Amino acid sequence: MCETKNKILVKANDDLISFCQCDQEAIATSGQADCPWCGCGWLFTCVKCRKAFTFARISETTRSYEEIAQEDIFNQCAEKLALDDEDILEQAEWMRKELKDLSIGTQCVILDGRIIPTETKNIEFDGWFAHHKFESVPHITASDKAGLSKILSDIEYWSSRELSE
Repeated sequence: MCETKNKILVKANDDLISFCQCDQEAIATSGQADCPWCGCGWLFTCVKCRKAFTFARISETTRSYEEIAQEDIFNQCAEKLALDDEDILEQAEWMRKELKDLSIGTQCVILDGRIIPTETKNIEFDGWFAHHKFESVPHITASDKAGLSKILSDIEYWSSRELSE
């Protein structure tokens, strides 16, 4: 019997910014809040330890997107409140959509709800919070943590591009 395989994101490395020490844990959404400049809009979050890092790669799993989303939401909630089926389904659908066209092994970053392969050029899109336009992935063009933070931790960058509701 063949098990169905789904594409997932896992931590690719500890380059640039990495607080997570887990190995091969899944990533669901970034957990982006209404303050994406804090890092939640441009760093991945490990499902297991909830710590952030910069680079992920596409891998495979036999787990469903719903299982990964459920674990992520459960680990986010300090009070371990009842899981909301609608949130689980929404997060699972986001993973399905974002990973659908990406190849196994592709290294990616996240920016404002969008999974972007690191080699992507001429990036322009409306994210969950703001409109973005870059010649190449800022996570790659930044030479160090301070350079990346100068761009993506800048409240003015985000607020000047904020989408109207």
